[in-house]
Amino acid sequence: MQVCGWCLKSHKKKIERYERKFKNTEIGEIPKDWEVTPIGKACNVRRGVRVTKEQLTDEGRYPVYQSTNYPMGYFNNYNADANTPFVIVGGSAGQIGLSKERYWAADDCVFFSCHNIYKEYLYYVLLLNQSNILHNVRTGTIPRLDRTSLSDILVYISSNLVEQQAIATILTKMDNEITALEAKRAKYEAIKQGMMQQLLTGKIRLIG
Repeated sequence: MQVCGWCLKSHKKKIERYERKFKNTEIGEIPKDWEVTPIGKACNVRRGVRVTKEQLTDEGRYPVYQSTNYPMGYFNNYNADANTPFVIVGGSAGQIGLSKERYWAADDCVFFSCHNIYKEYLYYVLLLNQSNILHNVRTGTIPRLDRTSLSDILVYISSNLVEQQAIATILTKMDNEITALEAKRAKYEAIKQGMMQQLLTGKIRLIG
């Protein structure tokens, strides 16, 4: 079977264009203008500060994250800005969170101080690498994630802030859509449960 010369040339040009745009790295193929870097080099991984239960309130100004990505209470101060991602390092170690408001990171929570990295973009980079993060969790009575191990995990980062923001915007919109669909599903599940109660106890009859 004879292959036309034009087809081979066209295919070769496509391969050359592809090779010009991408490069191989130790953790996979990425665009040539992206970087592979340890998390701890891309950002300052900061340990939270302990607060006592006596310092917490039920309706304070700032949520406090400790051993899960749900607030354990509220505090009258904050140590992390809004939209700063965090990782739990004790208890539910390896969980990744993002607070839309300022918050207090307690001592089983680390958060990230970054330059030239869009915060929400970093959140999705962490989520993409969650399996690697969980792999570094030490199991035991209380699972622990060492901050050094977390800092050493390699990730790829776009060097373009505009691209970072565009990626984060798309993924955030998708998350919002998922949240809306989940809320709608929960509403219909509740309606269905009420209808089952009415139908299966004979309180609503479908025949005369």
